[in-house]
Amino acid sequence: MKLKWYYRLLLTALVLFLPVAWFAVILPPNEYLAQGIESAVDCDGPIGVMVFAIPSYIVYGMGIFSFISIYLETRNTNYLLVVFICCSILAAVTPNVLAAISQHDINALKYVDTCGKGW
Repeated sequence: MKLKWYYRLLLTALVLFLPVAWFAVILPPNEYLAQGIESAVDCDGPIGVMVFAIPSYIVYGMGIFSFISIYLETRNTNYLLVVFICCSILAAVTPNVLAAISQHDINALKYVDTCGKGW
């Protein structure tokens, strides 16, 4: 079965979003703590991770659901490989997102006067 044009477009988007997902994985939620500076407050570190993580979740989540639906129609296991790759990428992004949320909660509780109330 030949892929329809929108599945080809989604597959292209999955490949093009690999650097975005990579940045979501490698950026530290607290830049100062990553450099070994324990006493500095990084108010904008968590949002730097989320800027790359949220689009990655959207695109790779769409990839998972779309290619599962193609697999259910065709029963071709190549599409399950794409689903597995998308799940692996999201699994790689998730720990850094959880660390960013934790860092944001620490900043929101301890450093309200410095960082403000919200994101």
